[in-house]
Amino acid sequence: MRRICLFVGLLCISVMGMAQKTNIIPEPAETKASIILGHFTVNKKTQIILHDIGHENAFFYLSAYLKNYYDVVLLSWMDTPIVTNAIHLRYLKTAKPVTGAYTLTVNKDGVYIDGDDAEGVFHGVQSLIQ
Repeated sequence: MRRICLFVGLLCISVMGMAQKTNIIPEPAETKASIILGHFTVNKKTQIILHDIGHENAFFYLSAYLKNYYDVVLLSWMDTPIVTNAIHLRYLKTAKPVTGAYTLTVNKDGVYIDGDDAEGVFHGVQSLIQ
């Protein structure tokens, strides 16, 4: 009987742990995790690509953070094609735009921050840093 109670207790703790929110500020309205197909590591050859005008604040914030905390200065480009080993800052309007909304995608080729607006791209950069 004690084993069953211990098992049920551990099961309840496990379920409660899985239901916790993601600890990101600003808090996302929704998070989706997918199967990890690789990883991406920022290195001195990583580039920051600004695909649209209006991402300057997000770019400067990310650049300053990487310089201050990792002593890394990344090359940046404006409106270049999709390349690997890069952090991409882009506008990608959703069907129902929401101020500050963004999608953060990370795979082996790079990081893609797609915002509904400049605020969304900035929020995506903040989430990436965390």
